[in-house]
Amino acid sequence: AKLDQTERGAWWLAIGAAFGLGMFSKYTTLFFAASMLIWLIAVPAQRRWFLNPWPYFGGLLALAVFAPVLWWNAEHHWASVAYQASRGAGRALSLRYVFELIGAQLGLATPPIFFLACVGLGYGLRTHRSSAVVLLAALILTPLGYFCWHALRERVQGNWPECVYPALACVAAYAVHSFETRDGVLARSVRVARLSAAPFGIALALLIYTQAIFGWVPIGRHDPTSRVLGWGWPEMAVAMDEARAQSGARGHLSPARPHRRLRPTRRTS
Repeated sequence: AKLDQTERGAWWLAIGAAFGLGMFSKYTTLFFAASMLIWLIAVPAQRRWFLNPWPYFGGLLALAVFAPVLWWNAEHHWASVAYQASRGAGRALSLRYVFELIGAQLGLATPPIFFLACVGLGYGLRTHRSSAVVLLAALILTPLGYFCWHALRERVQGNWPECVYPALACVAAYAVHSFETRDGVLARSVRVARLSAAPFGIALALLIYTQAIFGWVPIGRHDPTSRVLGWGWPEMAVAMDEARAQSGARGHLSPARPHRRLRPTRRTS
């Protein structure tokens, strides 16, 4: 965004550093690189960067920051890269998980924000198609396109597309800004969605936390919060201990290392 605003090539170094650090955290950062590449190609004014050294300096910086992860993978049979690349391989195509993905994003983004984002994205691409709008569209549609393709083979967890949410919030704000002085059904719907966004989000968060803490609705293993609350683990622990007792399995504890006794320190004024 700062690169688009200032047109200063030095921002490519910030992009490279952020990209390298992002790859340390999660490989979905690759989507940002793909989105920026699409943006550079789709916007004629941005194509000049292909002939400028700054993007390549940024790429080298990203590679240098990410190099320790590549080194570790090279020393460990490319374990994490192979694991991510093997997702969904060899599975039959099905639309079941695609509809599940769409429903999950509608709920996680909350319906008001989801509606505003769709309006902002559609209106921006249809009317302005400015550099900023194309960048936001690339940041949203590129990851979502991949996850929809991935959902044809296996379930996509609802939080996986979270990388699109910052751009999604931006296009939602763009919709509010574009329709605040307009008339018509769509403009009134945008205003209703804007007014209801915060109350809806707060109410949904309270509902989820209440269910997670108290479990008032007995959903069981299908409760989305069960993954973080450890549903079924106490029962499994009992079953494991019974199996251990029946089989006579025994554990071996290595001698504990003697701990160095710490001397108490006097508090000084």
